Amino acid sequence: MAFIKRFAPFAIALSIGLFITSLFVDISMPRFGGKHRAKRRQYVEQLEQRNAELERQNAELRSQVESQTGTRNVIVTLPNGDATVTELPVPPIAPVAPIPPVPAVSHKH
Repeated sequence: MAFIKRFAPFAIALSIGLFITSLFVDISMPRFGGKHRAKRRQYVEQLEQRNAELERQNAELRSQVESQTGTRNVIVTLPNGDATVTELPVPPIAPVAPIPPVPAVSHKH
């Protein structure tokens, strides 16, 4: 009987607290991952498809540049593997402009 006298107020207080909490917060069991993982996977697949499409366009544009310039491009892949540098023909050096003469300065006293 003493156990029931001590346990009953605790149980009543707990149930009232859960009821009041349920008015403000969802107290159902948590669902870990579910929709978030599916959305994340779909997003990564879209990025991979977009990356493949951009790589195809890049190769297409590179071949167009080669055909227009008539020179072979040299492609250097950087160590991280995600950037390339295309070497194009060097433009001619611009002529150097002549240096104008320095005017004579007259000292007035």
